[in-house]
Amino acid sequence: MFLSAFHLFILVLQVLAFEAKKEVCILHPQLSWILDHHSDFKKHYTKIEPLQRVSDPHGFEPTTSDIKKIYHTDILLTGPITHTPWIRPLLKKKAQNKIFIVHDELDHFWLNSQSLCLVEKKLLHFLNLKPSQTSCLKVQVIQEKIKDQLKKKNYSVVITHPSLNQLFAKLSIEHFSLATSNHHHEVKPKRLKEFLKWKEKQKNILWIVEKGHTLPPTLKGKNKTIINFSPYKKEKAHPLEQLLNKLRSF
Repeated sequence: MFLSAFHLFILVLQVLAFEAKKEVCILHPQLSWILDHHSDFKKHYTKIEPLQRVSDPHGFEPTTSDIKKIYHTDILLTGPITHTPWIRPLLKKKAQNKIFIVHDELDHFWLNSQSLCLVEKKLLHFLNLKPSQTSCLKVQVIQEKIKDQLKKKNYSVVITHPSLNQLFAKLSIEHFSLATSNHHHEVKPKRLKEFLKWKEKQKNILWIVEKGHTLPPTLKGKNKTIINFSPYKKEKAHPLEQLLNKLRSF
């Protein structure tokens, strides 16, 4: 009887020690990137990432299987709902304390350290993980290196996507955004006029053209200093790290 009770006690301890991990469905690649840098995440959670098969969350179309996974998962992490409106009906069926949403004002949070620090802090608190600034500090270092590269080569920057506006403003880099809305590919006449006036004052221009944005050769003129940039990447390297590597190659 004593041995039986003892073995039962040991079994209970083992069950408690190996508590089942919770499933986390992640609908934003950069939220996943943050968690990959936290040592305790894998101890308590397993990831489900329907977006792994695409590089841009905006173009993701969920399958029936995806919908079932999202519905049945323990916890849901997602970016701004304006980018994934298809998820609204699912949100109504899940408890609010099981959903983490990055709101619109922090759109493209991973492209500047200030916003990233805020999201990282909130995300880790939501998942009851110990505080950490690993991701935030990593991006801060990358930002400073980008600044050094641009200053060293005396570049002014033209961007085709305003997601990088905050970064270059923070780094005090002279820049111009051809697009005034996040995913508007066409350059409007008024904006083009403003750009041509700005361009006359610049000596050395670097173009950062987002994947999927096609610009007329006449707009770029003879300038061949062009970097193709994607703010969303499936690779482990952060998008800004990829931008830095391309800058160094010039």
